[in-house]
Amino acid sequence: MPELPEVTYFEQYVKRTILNQKISAVECLHASSLRGVSAKRLKSELVGATIRDATRRGKFLILETDANRHKLVLHFGATGWLSYGKVVKRDEEVSKYAVFILYMKDNEYELRVLSKRKLGKVYWVENVDSIATLAKMGPEPLALSRAEFFKLLDGKKRKQVGSFLADQKDLAGIGNEYATKILVAAELNGDVPIGNLTEKQRQRLFDQVQSVLQEAIEHVAAQKKRAS
Repeated sequence: MPELPEVTYFEQYVKRTILNQKISAVECLHASSLRGVSAKRLKSELVGATIRDATRRGKFLILETDANRHKLVLHFGATGWLSYGKVVKRDEEVSKYAVFILYMKDNEYELRVLSKRKLGKVYWVENVDSIATLAKMGPEPLALSRAEFFKLLDGKKRKQVGSFLADQKDLAGIGNEYATKILVAAELNGDVPIGNLTEKQRQRLFDQVQSVLQEAIEHVAAQKKRAS
């Protein structure tokens, strides 16, 4: 599943490709991916709108638009990704994996939201806190100071370290994959209760949360650059 590092890349990708471009058409290929909005309404309100900004919150990508202060919010499920380029003949990628497509530049370019297992979600909201997962989401791990991180740990002493790392209500954006990498790097057993950690282990955990995530962000960006 795309986690904090991958969705950070998606945020940067959107900013490089479709920022300040007007949406000329919208295609909803899987109605089941839409949350709280119909395809008809989404098309009527998005066509003619412009993407003004892109931000990440946890594993969600939030696209700010100039359409009545509404935001297009994307969650990529287990296997989602983005693809931008010139519109071409319907290919296998679209036929098999496309969930949602935004067209730009008079339908000459498109941003595809793709998901192999069709588990991606598309929201159209004025307030992102109307999405329950976002409303209950914990702080961004890379924005926390050491003291703030330790305060979080102090409030979760009975919780297992691994569960704490991957619970979106405790920390935003870390899933099982990066929780495992952090635990390995910090030389910690994920089943150990937070209250049993020594001061040295707490310090190491904070350091590795920062290090593993930052290195992953840089690695994903470099990997995508080589592939392009």
